[in-house]
Amino acid sequence: MLKEVKPPRERPTLNKTGTVNRTENGIADDGDTKRAKYIEDHLLVLNKGIAEGMNIKGYFYWSLMDNFEWVHGFEKRFGLYHTDYSTQQRTLRQGNRKYLEIIQNSK
Repeated sequence: MLKEVKPPRERPTLNKTGTVNRTENGIADDGDTKRAKYIEDHLLVLNKGIAEGMNIKGYFYWSLMDNFEWVHGFEKRFGLYHTDYSTQQRTLRQGNRKYLEIIQNSK
């Protein structure tokens, strides 16, 4: 069974047995300069796995919105939406636009 999926540049070994749900996959990227590439790399690996016969059922990015992390408090920002903690306003991050583009183009 697949235990770990790494971005394509790390040349992952893909195992074809079992069902795969990639969960809690995200990057803390305060400047939002790496998120789009990070998401694209991980989805490319999953797409390769599907093409090779893996039973991949889902991909779940961590997290929808910035939140409290037990280890880092409010310091790290994983969210697809930026959270302004003083007003609670949420704003779509630029890095998330690539994720939306991939989803829309896969229909």
